[in-house]
Amino acid sequence: MDQAADGTLYFATRSSLLKFDGERWEEAFIPGKKVIYWLKIDDAAERIYIGTSGEFGYIDFDLNYVSLSDQLDASTANFGTIWEVKVTSHGAYFRSSKYIFRYHQDELSHIAGIGPKDNPFDIISEINDTIYTRVREVGLATIYNGKLEVLENTAHFDNKTNAFVSHPDGLLIVTRSQGLFFYKNQEIKAWEVEISDQLKQNKVYHATALSNGNCAFANLIGGVLLMDQHGNLEHSIKKSNYGIFEGTEFVF
Repeated sequence: MDQAADGTLYFATRSSLLKFDGERWEEAFIPGKKVIYWLKIDDAAERIYIGTSGEFGYIDFDLNYVSLSDQLDASTANFGTIWEVKVTSHGAYFRSSKYIFRYHQDELSHIAGIGPKDNPFDIISEINDTIYTRVREVGLATIYNGKLEVLENTAHFDNKTNAFVSHPDGLLIVTRSQGLFFYKNQEIKAWEVEISDQLKQNKVYHATALSNGNCAFANLIGGVLLMDQHGNLEHSIKKSNYGIFEGTEFVF
């Protein structure tokens, strides 16, 4: 789900994109009516970038679809599934495990996995107009203006990473089952907080910073946890108190 500047809501579904302007629903389809795994609005360009299995592109605000992946040559066409899409001032980025594609000024380029095995990418997050990712067995990295740079002293960090979140004390690294870490002054340090055990046991799938500075964690077990900037549990949202599914994959 994402929301445009005018308040219009867009939802990714198993076979289409839904648009709701507060009064009526509209629907748009992509070729093959595939599951849309991620969408991200670019208000300036008046389009919604989407990623799915074997396909990525954008839908304009009039719900017309334009494929970008059909521009790829044979060397990158077998990219698999686009799992995330992020929008920055230096382009829209689409992540598969094998490649991160960048679309900027009507040109499509790509970043391949690096390291001796063309190591794949875990995740991408956008913080302050910079893309953050983890390259398996290589380390954490940033992407700006299409250029990937590995962060110093992160090669040893081999934990499955599910999100990067902006925090006053540094770059907050959210792992699947090893808890929270900070990257600051070229060092990675574990951050033990009140909900550390819950995060490790519940298997975090996604996290995001909220407008009030708190952080929300979507867990494969146990619903959603809300934490303040000091690491204190603010709220637990789960089936027993709100009817939300115990396995929650994303928070927005």
